[in-house]
This record gives sequence, C-alpha cells and structure tokens, in this order.
Amino acid sequence: MRLKIQQNGNQMQSYIYLSTYTGNDPKFKRFVGSPCLVYNAVSNEWDNDGSRGISPTFTFATADNPEARVLVLETQINNIFHYALMDLSDPELWKTLGIWKQNRGLVVVRGMAGGVSVNACGLDDESATFYEKYRRDGRVPNPDAFYRYAQSLLEHKSFEQLAAHRLEQAGGEEGVTPIVEVQILEGADVRGEGTARGALAGLHRTLRMRQPTILITFRRSHQSE
Repeated sequence: MRLKIQQNGNQMQSYIYLSTYTGNDPKFKRFVGSPCLVYNAVSNEWDNDGSRGISPTFTFATADNPEARVLVLETQINNIFHYALMDLSDPELWKTLGIWKQNRGLVVVRGMAGGVSVNACGLDDESATFYEKYRRDGRVPNPDAFYRYAQSLLEHKSFEQLAAHRLEQAGGEEGVTPIVEVQILEGADVRGEGTARGALAGLHRTLRMRQPTILITFRRSHQSE
C-alpha cells in the first residue's frame, strides 16, 4: 500500500503494510506463515556506522480519543525512531493481533537504503491482554475517524516530543535531536506469500527526509525484546 510518511513536517510517498512472513531464518521459525509488518525507513541514519548491526528496541503503545483508538509500534535505535500507527477498530487488525498473541510476537521487516533488516518484536501476555480489552468495548470500526485522529497527532507534533522524552529518560547525551519517522497503516489486510520480497525492492526508491515532530499521552506502553 502506498501511503504517507512524515518527517520534518513534510509528507512523501512510502510503503507500510502487513504481509505473510515466509523467511527461512531458524530464529524466526515460529513466525512462518503469520503476518509480519513491512515498512521502509528512509533516514540514512538507520544504516550508518553508529546504527549498523544494532538490534532495534520495539515498544507497543495505545492512544485514543472519543472517536478513535490507535495502536502504535515504536522502533528505536539510538536517537532514531519510527512510529507505525494502526487502527484498533479494524477487525482485520484484530485477527492479526490474535495471531501475534498466539506467537508471542511478530516479525518486523525494515527496508533501508543499505538493505533489508528483519527482527522479531516480542508481545508478552500482559500487553496482549491489555489490547484485548479494546476489542471487547464494542466500538464500531471507523477508519475515517482513525485517519483524522492520526493526522491530528501529526499536526500537533506529538511523536518528536515523545521521542525526545524517551531519550531524556534513557539519560542520553544533552542536545541530541531525535530523528523521527511516522507512518499510518490505512488497512490491515494481509498480503499473501511472496509479496514482501518483491515489494521491498520498491522500498529503496524513497527520498530522504528529516525529523517530523509531534504530543500525545499514551495510556500504557510495553517494551518488547
């Protein structure tokens, strides 16, 4: 799916979607045949000398207003952050969350200028139970409300402030500015086998952008290994 990515307040075309994982890495054997998240990370800093070879930290969080609820997956390496926003009212997403809960996690595939990175993102029982309550509240799916809310978060520059707070909590070096990318997953349908590999070729045909900025209060967040 061709969607918008925001960085430095500017938007450009990019890719983020769910696909069926078909890799052959023994470490990820339990994820074969299950949905994985695929997106492109456009900042060159993801693949520079200071970031290359470092496994990212993943954090799940949720945000909501009276009309919409958002599932957020944060990917972090050093001062570089990526936020994937997903619609918690989407029935297709709940099917996928059920599989991720059963597998205790998911595979995240990042396309970068220097290649492709594949990592496992854990989902513990506490996190899965927390998100389950959102599914049971009976809220009617409303993709328009989700998209309006997600755009509002971008306009209010919430995620740059969140990333800066993360760095401050970690005791990072003073004056370091977070590099932040934000993408909105507009549909949670899962692509079939073989699509991730072919589509990743297109992930590298992206332009470089800088630092989006956005303030949101998260109800709860969970760190994944």
